[in-house]
Amino acid sequence: MNPEFAAVILAAGEGTRIKARRKNKVVYLLAGKPMIWYSVQTIRKTGIKKIIAVVKFWAASVKKALGKSVEYATQGEKKGTAAALEVGIKVLRSPIKYVLVMYGDDSAFYTPELLKFIINQHQKHRAEVTVLSIKVTDPTGLGRVVRGSDGQITKIIEEKVATEEEKKIKEINTGCYCFNLGFLRQYLPKIEINPTSQEYYLTDIVDVALRNGRKVYVCLYPDSTIWHGINDRSQWAKARLLKIKQGK
Repeated sequence: MNPEFAAVILAAGEGTRIKARRKNKVVYLLAGKPMIWYSVQTIRKTGIKKIIAVVKFWAASVKKALGKSVEYATQGEKKGTAAALEVGIKVLRSPIKYVLVMYGDDSAFYTPELLKFIINQHQKHRAEVTVLSIKVTDPTGLGRVVRGSDGQITKIIEEKVATEEEKKIKEINTGCYCFNLGFLRQYLPKIEINPTSQEYYLTDIVDVALRNGRKVYVCLYPDSTIWHGINDRSQWAKARLLKIKQGK
């Protein structure tokens, strides 16, 4: 893999829906291994050596799970996933030009082929932002990818503010991205705080990019089984069974 690539895993969240206590959600076990451990191993298999884990809530539990296999960046008082990524990229230096970004709680089933796919698509289409999407049978609660008549993305819309027509869209944002590092440094600070949650959301980077005429590309991956959101204990239980069935 080109040494110009780095990966950032966002693992600072509090895991409120899964009722995380005394450890971060990303270290909950799947088939005997912390879920974030699988993410790191998959990234390694792509050839990317520079991996940053952004931590905050029960950071010690993440560091214990991953040890020295990654570098760490600690999120400050500024809340939200965009703020977490802003901290994560501060440690990146030349020759890094591109950043693969994912969440530590839904990437345990990613494959090296998937990550190589988004990286290749990002470079092929010369994008500054590349979003990985999949189509699911039931997109309830997930951010929809809205495309224009030309097939290009116009926005990512969250369900709570989506129209009835937008809610019918089956293509969802996985939360896995590939960015140009220069783009992130310029435009992450332009994301505005969400007035309701008082957080800075990474999904807003798409709107910021499009408003500023930057190249955004959405690559649709044909296999939806690579993504499993683990937000509550029911989803965690299902993910544990799936990992056991996979035998890894």
